[in-house]
Amino acid sequence: ERDLFLHEYAERTYGPATFTLSYFLQELPFALIPGFIVSLMLTGIVGLQWTTKMYLILSLVCICLLLLGEGYGTVICSLFSNPGVAVSMVSA
Repeated sequence: ERDLFLHEYAERTYGPATFTLSYFLQELPFALIPGFIVSLMLTGIVGLQWTTKMYLILSLVCICLLLLGEGYGTVICSLFSNPGVAVSMVSA
């Protein structure tokens, strides 16, 4: 996405805020669905109370962690033009 953004930004098609918002909205379903599934599994594995409140709190935590990891990866990938170097930096 980095190269696409730089190309579109050079042509003044859209700015950083528009790109960030559209990227976030695109990735949101891929954070919501796994977040709900993982929290459902964790509720049973860890032995938490099977209440709606506990499930929603755990879902919110899982979704926030997924979005945090996505954001961190996006920031690191935007710093390096080579994806291999970016992956090495994230996993280091």
